[in-house]
Amino acid sequence: MSVTTYKWTIERYHQAISAELFDSESVELLRGDIIVMPPEGETHAYYNSEVGEMSH
Repeated sequence: MSVTTYKWTIERYHQAISAELFDSESVELLRGDIIVMPPEGETHAYYNSEVGEMSH
């Protein structure tokens, strides 16, 4: 059995986002692959907000 993969372009990715194709999941496009991202944990969210405040 062979597996066929599809490399996404940034344009197609944005079209899929606009069409709400991934509304139930947090995804990112990395090197043409759509990666399902785990939800942020409390520690991760804290450090993201701290870094965001430092850049202002």
